[in-house]
Amino acid sequence: MPPADLVIVGTVLTVDELQPTAEAIAVADGRIVAVGDRSAVEQWIGPHTLTVDIGDGCVDRKSTRLNSSHITI
Repeated sequence: MPPADLVIVGTVLTVDELQPTAEAIAVADGRIVAVGDRSAVEQWIGPHTLTVDIGDGCVDRKSTRLNSSHITI
């Protein structure tokens, strides 16, 4: 697994009813490659990964401008 370009640590709001929040998110090549607890996502950190700890901040779909790549009809 190649390292992520970006790792954000903080509260991550997901759209998964079974896991509505996570501790961290990793992004590689413009795609989310990992969402979960801090220790699982830290495995994606490499020497050139930008790591941002947002403390009490929150990451959600609106703040990251993430959009669905499909349309439900």
